Amino acid sequence: MKDIGFFRRHWNGDHSLVQMSVFNFLAINLHILVVGAVPTVVFIIHNPVIRQRFYLAWILFIFCVVIPWQWIGMIRGSLFDWFRIQNYGGVILAGLVSVFSTFLLFYYVLPTTDEFRRTYETSFKIDRYVADIQIDGSRLVLSGALHFGTAAKVNQLVRKNNITELQIEVSAGHLYEARELAYMVQERGLDVTVNRVCLAPCTLILAAGNTRTVSESARIGFQSYKALFPDARSSWFVIQNTNKDLAWLQSLGIDSAFVYQSFYLQTNVPYWEPSKALMLAKGMVDVVTNPADIAQ
Repeated sequence: MKDIGFFRRHWNGDHSLVQMSVFNFLAINLHILVVGAVPTVVFIIHNPVIRQRFYLAWILFIFCVVIPWQWIGMIRGSLFDWFRIQNYGGVILAGLVSVFSTFLLFYYVLPTTDEFRRTYETSFKIDRYVADIQIDGSRLVLSGALHFGTAAKVNQLVRKNNITELQIEVSAGHLYEARELAYMVQERGLDVTVNRVCLAPCTLILAAGNTRTVSESARIGFQSYKALFPDARSSWFVIQNTNKDLAWLQSLGIDSAFVYQSFYLQTNVPYWEPSKALMLAKGMVDVVTNPADIAQ
């Protein structure tokens, strides 16, 4: 009850200006900045829907609950000090501290419009896949970028159309979607073909194929998880997921040194594109075709 009383007294403006500005504004907002790694901390949650719901709730709590509570109390307390005891200097100083504290949250915590839109869409399972999906007999061709909803859509089409081969021409996208597609490919024993391009995280899908066929002219580019997640705060969680993927890729028969080089160590910007001969030798691909052999 004492804690509830504290929040109520601030709401009513009954705390001193010093306490409201220094403790109820500055100290609380600095703590929020420290916990600002919440978007990173919840990275440990594999499901992006649940993860983004946590993040959305966190953002809404800060900007729809904490900040209004802070400012309503501050305004009420300032009006009392300004008109009743003419403490003009104290009101101005407290206002400056409060403005600065609020600015920190807007600058470092508030997501951009695009980030908030993506979070909202993922939280409410709004499919925004932009990849092009075509079916040619028992072959499904996936090209473009992997956005939330792509894996679910592809999985649905694979089951309905008895797909046995997945042809991927993917240059960008979400790592989560690539993982889900890779697990689906492995589970259903699909062959995977790349004729033109497969850039991280697309390479996870390629690795999962029953028979992995690439064109000699295709771009196969690997990107380190360190490049995908450069924020040092997320390093522990990235390492956990990296280790899982490394073990899984090795279980597919890919050379462990090649896996480690491709998905963890590589420093080429932006991608490492090893030769097809090297990928063949290391078990990353099974067949390399000449462009002339590919049916137009």
